[in-house]
Amino acid sequence: MRLPALVASVALVASAVAVTPATAAVTPAAASTADVAAARAATTWLARDLVDGHLDGPMAGFVDWGVTIDALFALEAAGAPASAATAVANALTTGGVADYTQYGVAQYDAKALVAALAAGKDPRTFGGKDLVAATAAGVTAGGANPGQLQGAGMFGHALAVIGLAGARRSDAAAITAMLRQQCAAGWFRFSFARDGRSCDETANADEQHPDATAMALSAMLAARRAGATGLDGAIARARSWLMDQQRPDGSWTGDRYTPAENTNSTGLVVQALADAGGAADAVARGAAWIRSVQVSAATASGAVLTAEVGAIGYAKEPFDDAVAAGNLLDGQRDQWRRATAQAVLGLAQVSFSQLVGLAPREPAPVDPPTPPAPLPAVTLAVVAPKAPVLRGRTITVTASRLAAREAYAITVAGRRVRTGNADARGTVRASVVVPAALAEGRRTVA
Repeated sequence: MRLPALVASVALVASAVAVTPATAAVTPAAASTADVAAARAATTWLARDLVDGHLDGPMAGFVDWGVTIDALFALEAAGAPASAATAVANALTTGGVADYTQYGVAQYDAKALVAALAAGKDPRTFGGKDLVAATAAGVTAGGANPGQLQGAGMFGHALAVIGLAGARRSDAAAITAMLRQQCAAGWFRFSFARDGRSCDETANADEQHPDATAMALSAMLAARRAGATGLDGAIARARSWLMDQQRPDGSWTGDRYTPAENTNSTGLVVQALADAGGAADAVARGAAWIRSVQVSAATASGAVLTAEVGAIGYAKEPFDDAVAAGNLLDGQRDQWRRATAQAVLGLAQVSFSQLVGLAPREPAPVDPPTPPAPLPAVTLAVVAPKAPVLRGRTITVTASRLAAREAYAITVAGRRVRTGNADARGTVRASVVVPAALAEGRRTVA
């Protein structure tokens, strides 16, 4: 893909579980059916959207550290590109952790803890913070749900169990609290009951949650590897329930609010089942479904979508729409990033236990895919306001002389604020928000 030299400038003005030390790492229960090449194609695409080691959220100028950490999990699981994984780890170390965890949200500390372990860093000093101590401190000692990670649902709680297990500091109360969220049928609910009742005591089938069950299964496997006992039955029930929820096409859906088949749920479930073992056929069919909504050289239509090879759609509909249009539709790039990050876990089949160092992680080496040949360089015509503009306000940027439907990115003072595709005539007219954090002065729009 050509990197257009968009150049203009704008001036800114002010405005019941036992835990014992583990004696040895445990390898995954079944031989891997991972597709490392597909996983690395996805992370190579994801890495191209990194800006200074982070990913922006759907709002211009907003750094989304949560999805950036998801990208780090994917990069470490796929094993490539190594430079991108290093860039994310460095960004987290040099301000990202402080920014992400500044509000005292316990589940953010837990996710950052898992990120530190995945990156091979010391979790007690990562980003200038002791994430082991912070996560352990977030486990409540009393209240309706003793052992619950303060304010967290099953995602954050499971990450705390995984991170503390990886740091060799498993918390028996946290594991017990997690097990109370499992119903007899095997599934886990997402939210803890405010009155402390267990899953079976509330018996609300509407709370069935494949994603929460996959995360809890991953957490139980990590805890068992770190020395926790009494988990075998709960692990077997969760695995069996997840296998029963697989759709005929190989996918999984989310909860009642996200009932469609999607790659976020499928990626999480596939990595958990691959780690648990005894589900080889379900794992293989799930990975195949993820590949069916991944942009490849065979499915890309036109030069613009060819530049997006490796990206994974959230579901069949947005994937089909992108193929028909020949590009990732405007406003949907953030969804593709999030879907790709989680789906990679199902392709690489590297578990959370492996990411935090409780089991060996040795993806087979492959060369990253060759990027498409760059388009010939041209001088683009770019127009941005010349009058002073208040920070945080919206400006209109126009450009011409791009290729038909060519992908573009607009930055203000080096910060990416908008991506999209030119129209059929190769022109762009886009509204962008000037980042509020910029200092006064004349700034380049590129």
